[in-house]
Amino acid sequence: MPLPRPSGRFLVLFWLPLLLLVLGLGLTWRNTKLAADSVQAQAGQMLAVRQRALATLLETQRVLLLESSRLLVASPLQDVSQFRGRASALMARHPMLQSVELIRRVPEHRGPDTEVGIPAPHSGASQFHRWGENPAAEPVEPRPGDLIVQWSLGRDGIGEPGVGMGLLATSVPHWQQALAGAHRQQTVTATPARAVALGTGSDQLIRLFLPVTRNELLSLSFPPERWLGALYGGYYSPDIQLTVHDLSQHTKTPLYQQLVEGEPMADQALRTEVAIGDRYWMLASVPTRNLFGRASAGLRQQLWWSGLGFALLVSLLLCWPIVRGWQLRQTLRQCQNEQLQLAQNFANLEVEKTILHQALEESGQRSRDLIGLAGGFIAEVDEQLRIGFISDQVAELLDQAPAEMVNQRFDELVTPPYRDNFLATLKASREERGFARIDLELQGNNAPPLPVSLRLKALANPVHGCVGYRISALPRH
Repeated sequence: MPLPRPSGRFLVLFWLPLLLLVLGLGLTWRNTKLAADSVQAQAGQMLAVRQRALATLLETQRVLLLESSRLLVASPLQDVSQFRGRASALMARHPMLQSVELIRRVPEHRGPDTEVGIPAPHSGASQFHRWGENPAAEPVEPRPGDLIVQWSLGRDGIGEPGVGMGLLATSVPHWQQALAGAHRQQTVTATPARAVALGTGSDQLIRLFLPVTRNELLSLSFPPERWLGALYGGYYSPDIQLTVHDLSQHTKTPLYQQLVEGEPMADQALRTEVAIGDRYWMLASVPTRNLFGRASAGLRQQLWWSGLGFALLVSLLLCWPIVRGWQLRQTLRQCQNEQLQLAQNFANLEVEKTILHQALEESGQRSRDLIGLAGGFIAEVDEQLRIGFISDQVAELLDQAPAEMVNQRFDELVTPPYRDNFLATLKASREERGFARIDLELQGNNAPPLPVSLRLKALANPVHGCVGYRISALPRH
């Protein structure tokens, strides 16, 4: 008599220990992942605390540098030896400083031998000169209101080439913007990093201009890489990449960067802006995978051993069919809820689509009505003044079809007597990033000149700068 085939329940009970072991390993993997996520969150909190500490340290050093610099001119300076003594003390307190200069403004009213504290050119002790010129061969006479480097001291006698006593500060091209801002607005400004030859090598230098009075400024130059290296050298970690960029300089080359071991995780980076004068530095801390892997390696091993033992124990006590049935019911309920939610979302999207389409049609009709009611026309041109779009009203005003004017230069429509003023207005709008207005005459191919009031605005973005202009024209009666 043949043996009866085992029932389905018997087969389920036979495979129950193995199935429970797999389930236990799955739960262990999930718990291990949650624990690793918790460790990663704690490491992220530690990284955030470290980031705040680094930003605070940089801000504190900046404040200390400025306050120490103000002490240099806390009392009046009588001669160059007194300046050099105080400047040497300042450079001793701040070893990253490369040079210190005192800049003074030429008085509006002075006698023939009065020179803002610098020996007069005819005395032979010093000559006033412009940037890049030989002081002895091409001396200049400063005008009232000019800014002159009165005294200068470089570390070990080495400063920025061409910078010295008697230099006309406003003639240095890379100083002009920062120097003008510091003098006019009486605020601390900074120049971009610039490669400068120092002794036998070269280095990047940044210069700070610190207003002292309305007629005096201090100039401090220092290499940012050496300064930041000395500041953050004690905070080096092979698992955290520290970089500092000048946001105002639009360059990918960092001012300072620490090398790391492992692959940086850019999505976990923390960034902080720190103001250096009127410029902003971006302090970025990018962790590597090793930072999280080393912290969670031992914990993963302990969790895996604990989970495996727990799964072996539970596989002897729990009934697989009950767990499996519960899982199936939960999955079915979740699928039903998701189906209802998707249906509701689809209905909401249809309603939103209808509303947005109607609003878009009303907005387009409103724009067309407003343009027609204004009695003028609008246009968009690129940076080369080629017309990309022009409204239909131009056909009535200039007797020329809009389609024929696409890619035509807009300044060709301006009559010659007003063309230079029009280009100057474009330049002003581009520099001031605002609206500009000009009255001129436009002339189509076969139409007489039309007096109009033109308003325009430059279009710009941080990457490409000026990318074109928006123009509106209204006839003048």
